[in-house]
Amino acid sequence: MSIQRLLRIVLCLCVFAIVSGCESKNAPKSEALTPAEVFINDQSETTTPHGTIVRDSVRDGSDGSVEYRTSDGEPWRTHMNIHGDGAHSWAEPEPVEQTQ
Repeated sequence: MSIQRLLRIVLCLCVFAIVSGCESKNAPKSEALTPAEVFINDQSETTTPHGTIVRDSVRDGSDGSVEYRTSDGEPWRTHMNIHGDGAHSWAEPEPVEQTQ
């Protein structure tokens, strides 16, 4: 193998590595997800002791909480906890008082 051919291969690999790892700085930033959207992504397939989460019932609460219903018809509320490393977890769900 000639040195020129070896240099071409190395150059191609470098260009490929640079291009595949680059992110366009002019690309629009994606919009941040609401707590309800994050909850749907994280929890919509979860089965709770009260049944499965009804995906279409998930709503953002006025206080930053997330409200949803389970398949037994009961309404629930939870909050997203954001940790220092950027990870998140969900608080223990609380039943929502139904107003008549």
